[in-house]
Amino acid sequence: AQLQTQFVMLEVIKNNLPAHELFLKFDFREIGELLILRRSPLVPPLNPIVADAQRLDRLDALVLVGHDRGTQPWTNQSESLVNAQEVSGMRLTLADGSRGWLVYQRQKFLLTRFAFKTEVGDPAEVAYALLSHLHYQYPRLDTQIENIQINDPHLPAFYKMGYIESFRRIEMWRGTPPAGLNMNLS
Repeated sequence: AQLQTQFVMLEVIKNNLPAHELFLKFDFREIGELLILRRSPLVPPLNPIVADAQRLDRLDALVLVGHDRGTQPWTNQSESLVNAQEVSGMRLTLADGSRGWLVYQRQKFLLTRFAFKTEVGDPAEVAYALLSHLHYQYPRLDTQIENIQINDPHLPAFYKMGYIESFRRIEMWRGTPPAGLNMNLS
């Protein structure tokens, strides 16, 4: 029996021209560009930004990522995080009323799989406050996050916190996306 798929999505490392051209030949089209970022544990943590920060256990963190966050790369979708171990999170409110949350996976030596949402306020400021608390809490852990969209409004906070770009991926798709899927074309 032949598998019937109507929509296929993939990622190709940017500047991998042979693979990129092959996918274009098979009618894939580009829908976005993703960043892979790293922060070394050698970057000294700053004191956390003054805020009301609350740690979230796995169940509370998974409830948050289950809410509508727009189209996300597969690594950051709620279904991927549900299947990951050691997922937890943080909710934070700043003095000016800005607030948001961060869900992440903590492995033995690594923080990874970040999902952010700013509910009120400037996303870069909220993300910076969240990251300051996270890295203060886990100063000795390496951090690698994948598939941050290049137009993500939280991105300036990563650079301000000492993250560096490892490489980029190009997100591509072929076929008819399911109804209601919001494609973030860059």
